[in-house]
Amino acid sequence: MKKIISFLLSLTLLLSTTIAFAATGANKVSDQGVNKSKLKIKDIYVTVPYDISEVKIERMQKDGYERVEIRDKKTGELIEAFGEKVVPLINSSNSKDSKSQFLSQYTVNLIQSTSGDYSIHYVYKERKDGPAVTRLYTILTVYSYGSFRQIESVNDTYWTAESGGTWELVNPHATTISTSGSFPTIEIETFGTATIEVRTTLSAGGEYSISYLQSIGFSISYQIGSTYYLRKSISIGYTYSVY
Repeated sequence: MKKIISFLLSLTLLLSTTIAFAATGANKVSDQGVNKSKLKIKDIYVTVPYDISEVKIERMQKDGYERVEIRDKKTGELIEAFGEKVVPLINSSNSKDSKSQFLSQYTVNLIQSTSGDYSIHYVYKERKDGPAVTRLYTILTVYSYGSFRQIESVNDTYWTAESGGTWELVNPHATTISTSGSFPTIEIETFGTATIEVRTTLSAGGEYSISYLQSIGFSISYQIGSTYYLRKSISIGYTYSVY
């Protein structure tokens, strides 16, 4: 009886391993089927899920940021936008002072005793949903020495509302992790979720028209008097790297 039980357990383990291996293989094939490219914003690279030769890329300076807009080549429609601002933090070869709000005294002392340069990178990805323009920011500390670079730490990750109007960002959540599992690293992943709530009326037109909002994924959440509140769940995810 013990031999039979042992055989059945071994068979179950073998089948489980085979199924798990097959599932993993399918995921790898699916990942390989996605055409990905790396796009340099200013100093940081972002991985995008398309061939950049098939889109129109426009670069500009805006509010101190290097801004990159990716547009459809045929229609000119904005697909997505990224931005990056770089603030030199400490050049340890000639500076012994730091006013950075992000660094502890221990980190400052460590930087001052190390050759190379440190900088803070404010990086965002932007999306537009009708009247609502939102951004998901990641703030990084990057160390560089010659051609060598690494991400020392992630200082903050957060959402912002970038356009005015009768709407607001509700329940924003965001996080950033190192793809290697620890810091320093050369690559990170940021992901965030939120809800956009728009206030409008039946007589409103344009981007506040109820029919238009519903056509781009909003749904009526509740009504107070003649005011309608429509909501849409959104998410942003991206991979940033220094190479």
